[in-house]
Amino acid sequence: MKKQNIQTVNTLSAVLNVLWLANQYWAPYTIENHLPFDDRVVEDIYMKEIHGTNFAIRRIMMLEFSQYLENYLWPNYQTSKSSHAHMMSIVIMINEKFRERVPAWQPFRKLPDHFPGFFQQMLEACLMDGPNSSLREQTALLVFLNHCFNSMEVELIRDQVKRLVSLSMWVSLQQGRREQELRAFPKWRKYWKLIQRKDNPNMREKLDWERRFLQRLMVKFMKLLESLQVGG
Repeated sequence: MKKQNIQTVNTLSAVLNVLWLANQYWAPYTIENHLPFDDRVVEDIYMKEIHGTNFAIRRIMMLEFSQYLENYLWPNYQTSKSSHAHMMSIVIMINEKFRERVPAWQPFRKLPDHFPGFFQQMLEACLMDGPNSSLREQTALLVFLNHCFNSMEVELIRDQVKRLVSLSMWVSLQQGRREQELRAFPKWRKYWKLIQRKDNPNMREKLDWERRFLQRLMVKFMKLLESLQVGG
């Protein structure tokens, strides 16, 4: 009973803290008195209310209900400047919208300019290794990526996802296997050569990274499975 009381007090304290922050920074009913955007607020919320609670659903629901994504996270996201915590907070909020089965992509449609930069940061985080990348975060990123692949009807999403899935990703195949497939389907060889001719030399490194992304993600996943088996 004592443990339950402590948990109740902690939950109530977290609710009050989020409500206070919402009133100060993003609640629509206090918009005239909002404080300027502070990236430390995003970092603090992510570390205490999301990552620090092991991605507790109730805390995430509370943030989503407060319109944290629509009124604070996304309007203040900046390509190449926003932190890992900022990007992950957006990912978590979108995943929660899908879990609740409510429209998820509208904030990006209203403010689309930074979506390509956000998507690239998310992809890079998917391949991140080391102590800065937890299993929970990697799971959330894969869930988000899955939502993207299942939302190809949304032009904003489709424009980013299609860079990862086309004939050009065959660059990841071993040359012998690729030649075997191209011999079996001669028409595809024409497209393959056309893709190579159209490649901008100045963009070659970026294009190669995108085309090998899914292969690298699968290799990372297989290594993770092997490590879990070894560890029991």
